[in-house]
Amino acid sequence: MTRSSSLVTRYLRYWLPVLLWMGVIFVASSRPSLPCHPNDTVDLVAKKAGHLSEYGALAFLLWRAISKERGWPVLPSLGGAFFLSLLYAASDEFHQTLVPGRDGVLADVGLDAVGAFLALGLIWWFSGEQDGDLSKESLLLNDDALQLDELQDSLQGDDDLQARGRLG
Repeated sequence: MTRSSSLVTRYLRYWLPVLLWMGVIFVASSRPSLPCHPNDTVDLVAKKAGHLSEYGALAFLLWRAISKERGWPVLPSLGGAFFLSLLYAASDEFHQTLVPGRDGVLADVGLDAVGAFLALGLIWWFSGEQDGDLSKESLLLNDDALQLDELQDSLQGDDDLQARGRLG
């Protein structure tokens, strides 16, 4: 596989799901009205849960694309995913102001942010980063430091043997 086809494959693997999910959100926001449940409370809870879940999924897909395709460490990729999710949520609410029968509501951007934050919080929790810096870079540095310590101990042992050999 050539380098350019490898890049296209990586892009499609990681960024195409993001774009498709954004398209699903856009199409849903373009509908003049959404189906309603007869019970107003159930309807409200279902629609607000929809905000949480759709932006939680978007944040996850963005994190996956940023961290895997771009190779960013966990924390910067979480921040990037949150920022892009929030930006898309704000643009989606603005888009809804242009759709007849729909209103853009700032509180919905807040719900979208909560959904993204919860999804990214779970990613962070399961990444192990809360126990300390477990990025690849720090693990490599720690491994190099361990190897350096072992090398110094080995050299110290050689010096001790040489000193004993001279003395004995």
